[in-house]
Amino acid sequence: PEDLVNEMERLRDDVDPVSFDEVKPVIEKSLGGEIHEYFRQFDEVAVASASIAQVYRATTLDGRSVAVKVRKPGIGVLIERDLGLLDQFAEALSRQPESGGFDPVAVVRELHHALDGELNFFMEKNSIDRIRTFFEDDPAIAIPETFPDLCTGEVLVMEWFDGIPVGKMTIDDPRRQELVRVCSRSLFTMMFRHGHFHADPHPSNILWLDDGRAGWIDFGLTGILTSDLRWRLSRMLNSLVDRDYEE
Repeated sequence: PEDLVNEMERLRDDVDPVSFDEVKPVIEKSLGGEIHEYFRQFDEVAVASASIAQVYRATTLDGRSVAVKVRKPGIGVLIERDLGLLDQFAEALSRQPESGGFDPVAVVRELHHALDGELNFFMEKNSIDRIRTFFEDDPAIAIPETFPDLCTGEVLVMEWFDGIPVGKMTIDDPRRQELVRVCSRSLFTMMFRHGHFHADPHPSNILWLDDGRAGWIDFGLTGILTSDLRWRLSRMLNSLVDRDYEE
C-alpha cells in the first residue's frame, strides 16, 4: 500500500534525528577530544538521519568541506534487543511444517551479519577506500575520499558532495537517462570486474553532483563476489540479454 511505501521510504534518510546534545558526546569520546580540536566549523543540525546513523556537515581544520557520519547513541543495544526478538520469531517459524523450504533462522542470521558490518564504520571506510580505487580514472563517477585521522568505529568523516539525490530528481529531468546509464555501468563494473560492490543503491545513496558526475555514498552495506560467482552471474546476464532461457 502506498502509505506503507511512503513510511518506509523515510527510513532512507528522513528518520527523526537524535538531538546534537546527545550526539556530541559520541563524537568527542570517539575522537578523544572536543569537536573544535578537530573541526574548524561543525553544523549542529543533521543534514540526514537514518535508522543507524545521522550525518552532519563540517569543515576540517585545513578548510576541507566534509560529511560527518555519526552512529546514534545506544543504537547497538537497541538493535541487539530487536534481533533477539527476531531470533525468537525465527525459531518459532522454523518449527512450522508449512515452511516450504524457507529458512527464517538463516535470514535472521544474515541480518545479524549485515548489521554488525553497518555498525562498524571502520569496515565502511575500508570499503569506500577500496571501491574508490576502481574509479580513479573514470570522469563520470565520484566516490568520496575519507579522512583516516578522523575516522573511528563510531564516526566516519568523508568528502562532502554537492548535488541532488536521485530520489529528488523530477520525472522529466533530462539528466535521468544519462544517470541510469552511468550508474548501471558503475554497478556492473563493481560487480563483474572487481567483485566488491555497493549493496544498498537506493535513491538517497546516489547523487547527481553539481559537476555532472554520479556520486555514490553510504557504503555501510557492500557485497563480495568470488571469481566463480562473477563468471556464473555474467553468463546468466548474457543469457537474459540473448533471451536464451534454457541456458
